Amino acid sequence: MVLSLLSYFEYDDDRLDALADHLLGQQMPDGGWNCQRPNGATHSSVHTTISVLEGLRFYYIQAVNAARDPRLGEAIDIVRSAQREDGRWTLQNRYRGKTYFELERLGAPSRWNTLRALRVLNWWDGGSVVREA
Repeated sequence: MVLSLLSYFEYDDDRLDALADHLLGQQMPDGGWNCQRPNGATHSSVHTTISVLEGLRFYYIQAVNAARDPRLGEAIDIVRSAQREDGRWTLQNRYRGKTYFELERLGAPSRWNTLRALRVLNWWDGGSVVREA
C-alpha cells in the first residue's frame, strides 16, 4: 500500500526502487503475494496480491513511462465522452454501505474523478502529469 500511495502521488525517493525490488522478491511460486508468508503461508492471498499489484502498477507507469497500448483507445474514448463542458467529470455512482459523511454529491462534479481522468488523459496524450484538478 505504501508503494501505491507514494507512487500515485509521485513521491520522488530512491527508496521506492528498493521497496519495489523487495516486493518482487517476495512473489510466491503461484504468482501472487501473501503478507503471512513469513508466518508460513504457502499460497498467495487475493487481498495482498491486489495491494502489491496496485503499487507496482503505479510504480511501473511512473518509472518506465509505459507505452500507450492501442487496445486502450476505446476506454480512452469513453473517458473523454464523460467529460462535462466545464472540463470536469461527475460522481456517477456510490458504493453500498454505511457512509459517515458525504465528500461529493452523486451527479455533481467530482474532484477525485476529474483528477484521475486528467491524469489518464495526460498520460495517454503524452503530456506532463497533472498534480491538481
